[in-house]
Amino acid sequence: MSELPQGWAWSTLQTACAVVRGITFPATAKEPKPTDANVCCLRTSNIQQQINWKDVYYVNRSYVKREDQLVQPGDVLMSMANSYELVGKVAKVLHVPSPTAFGAFLSAVRPTQAVNGDYLFHFLRTDQVQSELREGSSQTTNIANISVGRLSSIAMPLAPAAEQTRIANQLNTLLARVQACNDRFDAIPALLKRFRQTVLTAAASGDLTRDWRESKPPAAGAAAKEVKHRLDARRNRHAAKSKSKFKEPVQADLTHWRLDVPESWSVESVSAFAECLDHVRVPVTKDRRATAERLYPYFGANGQVDMVDDFLFDDELVMVTEDETFYGRVKPIAYRFSGRCWVNNHAHVLLAGDRVRADYLCFSLMHYDVQPWLTGTTGRAKLTQGALNALPLAVPPQAEMVEIVRRVNFMFALADRIEARCTGARAQAQRLTPLVLAKAFRGELVAQDPADEPAGALLARITTERTSPTQRVKAAAPPRRRTPVAH
Repeated sequence: MSELPQGWAWSTLQTACAVVRGITFPATAKEPKPTDANVCCLRTSNIQQQINWKDVYYVNRSYVKREDQLVQPGDVLMSMANSYELVGKVAKVLHVPSPTAFGAFLSAVRPTQAVNGDYLFHFLRTDQVQSELREGSSQTTNIANISVGRLSSIAMPLAPAAEQTRIANQLNTLLARVQACNDRFDAIPALLKRFRQTVLTAAASGDLTRDWRESKPPAAGAAAKEVKHRLDARRNRHAAKSKSKFKEPVQADLTHWRLDVPESWSVESVSAFAECLDHVRVPVTKDRRATAERLYPYFGANGQVDMVDDFLFDDELVMVTEDETFYGRVKPIAYRFSGRCWVNNHAHVLLAGDRVRADYLCFSLMHYDVQPWLTGTTGRAKLTQGALNALPLAVPPQAEMVEIVRRVNFMFALADRIEARCTGARAQAQRLTPLVLAKAFRGELVAQDPADEPAGALLARITTERTSPTQRVKAAAPPRRRTPVAH
């Protein structure tokens, strides 16, 4: 054991605290609502940063064999059986809204006069204690178990009572600030996601380049003329290839279209803006991918899923999710790739012509609400090739499209830089808690006061108080005598 500051003493958890096992009961004993005959019962899922009182069940009071098996304010509840990453997790009980027990997968570590409750709670959170408990746990399939004996034998550096209070107060203040910082960092990804979606919405509606149009007003109908010109070029290109048949674009399905666009823009179908290459895509079996040389990316519904040894495409492509099961997930429903690749039949493949047009098409489709255009039953619906080709698309003139892509890329790059910095700062902030805790229990967080009563004297007094009353009662009790029976 390491050397402790003057006035400190080593103790075990069971010497300084009471360790109480949770109650046992059959699964059939769980009741959904409180009654006069039952008590609330906490389980491992209730052990969060604080006790979660929202998702609880109840059991009959008869399963509580002793009063100390009821939760008390100040208890530290520990998860004794959980995944390896979560076993040993603790939460301090701040209040008890109704009589409450705790199940066998939990234990209560209850402070005595020897230890400050917050001091105890923070000690059990230290990396040293958490690592010691996990490494000493028994392992079953996906579950780690900490025995009460193992928990009770944990060595605890005990500061003088007055210093415990100073340490606990300082930790409460510092760690509250660290947690507030982490909470802010946790909120940033959602804010950046919302920022990116807002940028894309503004880009697809023309709001993003409103100032640009005012400084360089394009002619009305400019975009429609450019779309027609590009379609003619596509027809001619196919005509020049004897085995290539041109497929005329379909009309945009405007049934669910609600977007107003600038006068110089045009609302066109996806098939008028880009060519669908779904007929080229081919799935590759998992066995074949396993033996591939892994030269080219293999794409599926939401992005790259593997590598293969050949390619189907070599161009500026936009892939769009086909299956409904992928909609509503974190990832967008459209993504970009430039160069050689292979695509399976879970993603539509669109060829828009050049990098700018492909970027603009992808930006327009990434968060497109395609639900009204899906066909099939719930859980099996798909965005068919026909529905994709008929999706309405707001198309700006080429010059404005270039500016839109430039601005979106600039703003996305800015968001990426912010996200990277926040990720680094968050990682540093997460290291603060274990560093501060370690410093506290080495006696380096607050100053020692020679006037404080040493922890050793405190432990000796607690030990005496635990044993002396019983001994005094035994000594004072008179010998039992049998009362004579009168005849």
